[in-house]
Amino acid sequence: MKAVFSFFVMLVCAFSPFLPEAEKGFTLNGNLSGFEDGTKLYLEDITSGMGQMMDSTQVQNDQFQFKGRLPEGVRKVWVRTKDFSDYKSFWLENSVIQFHAQKGKFRQAEIKGSATHSSESQLYASLSPYDKKIDSLETLRQKDTSKVQRNLLKKQINQLEEQKKQQVVTFIQNNPNSILSIYQMNTWATTWGRELSAKLYAPLSPVLKKTPYGQNVGAYISLNQDIKIGGPFADFAQENLQGKTVKLSDYKGKVVLLDFWAAWCGPCREDNPKLVATYQEFHEKGLEILGVSLDTRKEHLQEAVIKDKLPWVNVSDYNGDKNRAALIYGVSGIPDNFLIDKNGKIVARGLRGEKLKEKLKELLP
Repeated sequence: MKAVFSFFVMLVCAFSPFLPEAEKGFTLNGNLSGFEDGTKLYLEDITSGMGQMMDSTQVQNDQFQFKGRLPEGVRKVWVRTKDFSDYKSFWLENSVIQFHAQKGKFRQAEIKGSATHSSESQLYASLSPYDKKIDSLETLRQKDTSKVQRNLLKKQINQLEEQKKQQVVTFIQNNPNSILSIYQMNTWATTWGRELSAKLYAPLSPVLKKTPYGQNVGAYISLNQDIKIGGPFADFAQENLQGKTVKLSDYKGKVVLLDFWAAWCGPCREDNPKLVATYQEFHEKGLEILGVSLDTRKEHLQEAVIKDKLPWVNVSDYNGDKNRAALIYGVSGIPDNFLIDKNGKIVARGLRGEKLKEKLKELLP
């Protein structure tokens, strides 16, 4: 689940439902090439991460149009084809917006007329040099066989990631009224941690805090327990696949691996056979596993549990990456896990494979 911004301060639009433009609504005009007349296109709200239908239309003479009004003034959306062979996400505003694209190249679509989208594009363009350097160093690190050189490259990567982070932090501090600020916080809060997130969140405008992004960040700040190795576990309760409420404290006095995963997580599913083998080896000695799924639909979790033959209890609240247990434990990417000893102390995090077995041999001789 894991450039200088000062010149952007004047560019970022404020997020406010009281702008005069909000009364005018939006007109999204599309100019396309390569599409047959009658091809259906969909406009969907992706604020929650999943597409929620707003409108649909058909391509005629290489053109399409959507019209409407956004009460909140700006919203993250995408335009897509029925089969998702083409889609483009962008910030829709109550203004006249031009959408230029070719069939098969929606991701490179040119968007004009959305100030927020333009500002975000410039923001990401300023971060691109960091990403390119990090990718280049990571490629070298994977190829290099010298441990000393790998460690040196990792240090350089960490420095670049920290510089990139500081640029985003500065952007947020300089733009407390921008929807882009809370959008970035929604992306990075669990990675940055509660302390920094709370500091950045406090001065944001009340309007931003009421957005879905703001509510997500606020929930993380209020729920996160700043779990640390050597500290006690934090209790929570969620339902298993049979609808029974299960608490982590139900396993008190046992060695427990708290495993965060999801049916849609490829690395999680690939690791499950190894985890099943580890469970079978250590269960009789006292190991318990409690799986916490970051899925949004119960049937997806159930199918994965059956297919992967997971013998332990799995729970979820079906809120995806906003799962309350994940927020409590500060999970920013999956797979992730916490190993808890018989005294309820967190003794390790993120152990898998042989490293997990070695630690279990210490705890369960």
